[in-house]
Amino acid sequence: LLVREQTIKQVRGLLMEGVSEIDTQFNEIFRKVWQKLSEEKQVEIVKYLQDILNKRAKSTSSKADKLPDDIEGFGAHILEHFLTASYDTYTRWRLTKKVLELAGHAEKDVAELKKFAVLTEDKKSLNDLRNDYAHKSRKLLDEEHNDARCVEIRKAIRSQNANIDAILGSET
Repeated sequence: LLVREQTIKQVRGLLMEGVSEIDTQFNEIFRKVWQKLSEEKQVEIVKYLQDILNKRAKSTSSKADKLPDDIEGFGAHILEHFLTASYDTYTRWRLTKKVLELAGHAEKDVAELKKFAVLTEDKKSLNDLRNDYAHKSRKLLDEEHNDARCVEIRKAIRSQNANIDAILGSET
């Protein structure tokens, strides 16, 4: 059973499902925190996302100049488009992290959230692992795929989910 559960195909599915769930949780965090931010901080978020999109304009389907400048319009836009193809997981993560930082959320929670997409010296981020399994061939994955990697992926998903659950719990 363990051998079957740790095949490349199974782990690929585990990562896709895990990151999809985390994307949904990023959306929940944004929804809860956005409304609590001052208008000044909301404006900072708008400018932050415009900057991200301008820098990544060639690879994203949503251009910064299409974002509403008014706070109400921007909030509505994000709430409608956050979980669509308009924004990739990396952009969702950056936006969520910035919202939490501006809301003055606990540094330990934001630091844990950073592990989602920031490489450490000895480990790939969960987002990088997800991208590997989403875009590499089975032959290429076979070179790095092993039991230790499977355990690392499961632990990373559980860790992110626990951290996000704690963040969401503190925002209610």
